[in-house]
Amino acid sequence: MKSIRWKRNIIAGAIPLLVGSGCEVVLPPLPIPIELKTVAEQLLNVFNGSDVDDNAALSFTEASRSFRSITQAQFDEIDSNNSGSLDRAELLVAKGDPRGTDSYTVTIQNLSNQPLGPVVAATHPDTTVMWRVGADASAGIQTVAEMGNPAPLFAEVSAALEADTVTDVWNTGRPLARMGVEQSAFGPFQPGANLVDDVEFEITANAGDLFSCASMVIITNDGFWGADAIGLPDDGEKTFYAFAYDAGTEENSELSSDLDDGGSVLAAEPLPNDDTDPAVNDNGGTATDPRGTIQLHEGIQGGGDLDPATFGWEEPIAVITIRKNSTIGAEAIVGAARNYQISIQNLSNQPLGPVVSATHPASTVVWSIGSDASPGIQTVAEMGNPAPLVAELMPLVDSGDISELNNTGRPLARAGVTQPAFGPFAPGPDLIDNATFQIAGMPGDLFSCASMVIITNDGFWGLDSVGLPASGTQTFYAFAYDTGTEENSELSSDLDDGGSVLAAEPLPNDDTNPDVNDNGGTVTDPRGTIALHGGIVGGGDLDPAVFDWDEPIAVVTITVIEE
Repeated sequence: MKSIRWKRNIIAGAIPLLVGSGCEVVLPPLPIPIELKTVAEQLLNVFNGSDVDDNAALSFTEASRSFRSITQAQFDEIDSNNSGSLDRAELLVAKGDPRGTDSYTVTIQNLSNQPLGPVVAATHPDTTVMWRVGADASAGIQTVAEMGNPAPLFAEVSAALEADTVTDVWNTGRPLARMGVEQSAFGPFQPGANLVDDVEFEITANAGDLFSCASMVIITNDGFWGADAIGLPDDGEKTFYAFAYDAGTEENSELSSDLDDGGSVLAAEPLPNDDTDPAVNDNGGTATDPRGTIQLHEGIQGGGDLDPATFGWEEPIAVITIRKNSTIGAEAIVGAARNYQISIQNLSNQPLGPVVSATHPASTVVWSIGSDASPGIQTVAEMGNPAPLVAELMPLVDSGDISELNNTGRPLARAGVTQPAFGPFAPGPDLIDNATFQIAGMPGDLFSCASMVIITNDGFWGLDSVGLPASGTQTFYAFAYDTGTEENSELSSDLDDGGSVLAAEPLPNDDTNPDVNDNGGTVTDPRGTIALHGGIVGGGDLDPAVFDWDEPIAVVTITVIEE
């Protein structure tokens, strides 16, 4: 009997199956097994387009739509945390390039009328520094600040990645439009989607890593904005606000001839006196002599072609939100405690309350933007009393969730002012505008602090989970926040009598009679969450010219005490 073959099965490499006597049925070939590494590489290549629900992870349905050869078994093998979805960190592990053990989604929002350059971001241990206030700008930071070109900085950080001193690096590749603006891409950014005022990306990190980033403030000579070594959340998400800095490498002429032509396309209006002839060498600014170090940017002063009303900005210039996606299996950080000197300087005409500070792992939160104020933070913000916050945090010291706690116990006078101590702070030395103390922290610890902005209803200032330096000194600038617990009436009857003693002038209409219940403000309804403070707006008894402040309201310098 002749063999019977089905035409549709005449395929090279088919596997014959003998059925009965002399009959042969040919089945299709088995699929060639695909290595897990290849599956992971393919899914990484199509990750953004495949993540249709935009949750920074791929379900099996999403993965199989983009890569039909993936099997459920392969999917489950990559899904190391058994979440039923695959994030970038898990795919990097399967690819053999794990980088970090934790996966994060980073969202950056422009808050200004300035266009911002492409963002270079990195996660790294505390021994690595991308940039630092008071230090020289690297060649990469200089090029970002003067030209907006991220490539040299990305190359610098990528070299650190290869040397294992950086965990992960990201380059958004496209500038951010002004806040609330969407505009057509142009020049090197075409083709592609329109330019918008925000960007989102995923990045990985290891336990104890910090986050840094940098991006040009485009309509400036050598201005950039960024974050220097901020702590990553152990769970959920955290929000950080970012300032603009001057790289100290180019004179701030504010002349169109010293600014890039692309600025005219991205700005609120074309740069005055801008020569768009490509033969004209724009962006040829004068190098500073002597060269300066990285400092806070003073903004647009109106000394050249730029009108501050059009091209200036208020701080913060951008906001960064970091959300924890998953953990692949972080290892604990071990090592000996370090000692730090903390120096706090009031920069404002507002007196500031006693400062409560803590060193702690990322899993501990003293306060956080967008969250309810704890009773301790509420009392600090409404009354300036640090005792309830200290009592609230002491059990965390006992459990090891806080490494060390410090209470300065005395308020800070206004910037540049020394005045006699009074009331509960006497006897003792005069009140001054700064405080210095020591605190210990374990490797991987972060630093948080909180203190009242005294001539407010429920305002406080502080730092939320910033990284501690591995060596040397690190500087952080701090904002003022509103706890959302009391109406901002700005009425003297709602403010503490002590404010009249500490303020630049006595509070108008202040009744210092101890029988009068001052500080009896109205509770907010509904209660709000912690947010940036709107400042003194003049709605009650307070004159903004006397009692308001510019951000930053304080500066905190952390120095490692070498043994």
